[in-house]
Amino acid sequence: MPRIAQYLILLLLLGALSVLFYQDIISLFPCYNHAWTQSDKLALAYGFLDNNFNLFKPQTFNLITKEGVGVTGVDLALHEYLAAILMKLLGTKNPMVFRLYSLLVSWIGYLYLFRLSKLITRSYSKSLMVVGFTFLMPILAYYQAGFLPSTTALSTAFISLFYYLSFRKNKQYKHFYLALFFMLLSALVRTTFSIFLLGLFLEQLYFWIKEKSFKPKELSAFVLAFMLIILSNIYKIYLNKTYGTIFLNELMPPLNISDAKELTGMIWSKWHLELMTHYHYFLLGISLIGIAIYGLNRELQTKQQNILLRIAIWFLLAGAAFFILMMRQFIHHEYYYIDSFHLGIILLFLAGISGLTERIKVVRVLLPIMGLALLIGAGIDSKKIQEFKNNLTLGGTGETTIFNYTGADVYLDSIGISRDDIVLAIDGYSPNEPLLLMDRKGYSTTTTRKEKIEKFYDYDIDYVVQQNTYFLEVLADVPSLISRLLRIDGNKKLSVFKFQPPNKKQKVWQLLTDKEPALESIIDFESGDPTEGWFNTMETTSDIIYAGDYSGILTEEYGPTFMWEDLYLDFKHIVFEGFFYGKDTEEKVKLGIVYYFEDQEVAQESYPIKPMENKWTRQFYHVQLPKGKEVDKVKIFLWNPEQKVIYFDDIVLTLF
Repeated sequence: MPRIAQYLILLLLLGALSVLFYQDIISLFPCYNHAWTQSDKLALAYGFLDNNFNLFKPQTFNLITKEGVGVTGVDLALHEYLAAILMKLLGTKNPMVFRLYSLLVSWIGYLYLFRLSKLITRSYSKSLMVVGFTFLMPILAYYQAGFLPSTTALSTAFISLFYYLSFRKNKQYKHFYLALFFMLLSALVRTTFSIFLLGLFLEQLYFWIKEKSFKPKELSAFVLAFMLIILSNIYKIYLNKTYGTIFLNELMPPLNISDAKELTGMIWSKWHLELMTHYHYFLLGISLIGIAIYGLNRELQTKQQNILLRIAIWFLLAGAAFFILMMRQFIHHEYYYIDSFHLGIILLFLAGISGLTERIKVVRVLLPIMGLALLIGAGIDSKKIQEFKNNLTLGGTGETTIFNYTGADVYLDSIGISRDDIVLAIDGYSPNEPLLLMDRKGYSTTTTRKEKIEKFYDYDIDYVVQQNTYFLEVLADVPSLISRLLRIDGNKKLSVFKFQPPNKKQKVWQLLTDKEPALESIIDFESGDPTEGWFNTMETTSDIIYAGDYSGILTEEYGPTFMWEDLYLDFKHIVFEGFFYGKDTEEKVKLGIVYYFEDQEVAQESYPIKPMENKWTRQFYHVQLPKGKEVDKVKIFLWNPEQKVIYFDDIVLTLF
């Protein structure tokens, strides 16, 4: 078959697989698995658009790094840089540009993997099998049209290996230098790939010793490559110290041998079918038979096969070393397999397939048929894994955050918030995800720890944007926000605030709506009878008080109760808030709500009130009238089934 026809068929195969796997996700914002890390990489590309393409000052939209400019220490962000150039040329920041760029680089890598396979096997069908085997690996299939540099680094590693094996065959030094250049490129954009450059060096060292043919210029080239990697990492350390980083930059080995055994079992159980499908393992097993065949028969061995097998072993050993050094992260990051084991496994498969000599008729006839059948099975399983991983029904906080912030850029424009304003997204899941979707720089917290949030009171922040989904949880963790936020606007998904000086008179409901409530009722135990609708409220004490001269005390089973009949008020929401005090942490008090229609109970709810031991705590509850049910009476009450002693003060009930 003419060479041009071979490559056209390969391109058609890659195109068909790409359409099958990516037609539904190619334009999506980073989402699903590791949306956090992927959105950070997209943020680097957007950062280059904003900093006049300064490759040596990589920055994201999160300004938490030093000097508030968003510069961050990171591996050479070359692919993010090139994706940004494409965005500039095309006049769009659509994530599809980045995805297509990554997929194109993967295609180029597969073309060179095909060439490498042809160089080793001299077989067109085997070479197609190697490309199919690699493309359909579930982890690669998921990430190679995404934003992580692992897959693009793998592609340039394929290019490097083709040129290195070509050099070992024809001794042309331009191929040697190209091999080192592309593996160096892989290592610069993904430091982990330095282990594969080391693997090539070990193979070359083995050759020098075995052949007694040491070449200083070859050693010099390796030394230069390693020096450039060291210099790149020194510069990254400089960026880390000068500006800080939002990326992981420390080793995380197991704590001990017992920990290593436990982690290894957990990692295998969690990821082994995303590393490869059952069909991949079967194909790899067949390839190991090929290694055994030519290992036992010297007449079948070729120099190229032996070199490739040694390189595969070097790479697998290097991957195992990386696995040990980062074992506590492998449980969370399946794409680390791309950085460690995948390249060695692919080369091992290629070496084994090459050993299944076509001189044997059974191999010549059955291998293509069996390979095709197994790869079809692998494709079906891999596609199912992609559908599972790309599934919003998983309901993670990352997907919820994407849903809530999608369209936020246009919404903020509509209420007059400039693209230059600095925003804070509290509990924004990842450092960059909400900021990218708002198209505004600022800060995004990944925690609701009180000390982490309250430090932003002193920052130069124009607006605070909060997801309604998690707002009450945030207020529960950081009660001081109730007095520090001033509501500006909101829609069904987001609320917008400004920081203000502490306003202790502000109520929780004022942060939830900018409309006047249908009813606001306050019991402070100081000002006489409460608003209409309350009863059982007047047992008071002056022993333990929150404010004023008196507080409420609850010793019976039922405490203050609000009953509202004939619901002529137009409201859908109920907010109950107040201050509570208990003498031990085992006291179990609940806020009860019962809904009636025509004197028949139609629904009930209860929420635990957990007063801190010997400490006043502010607690609040936001509920909506039950959907799909007619309601004409509501009863809200404190329920103390164990009849413990509970103190409470400044109760506020709001209907809106």
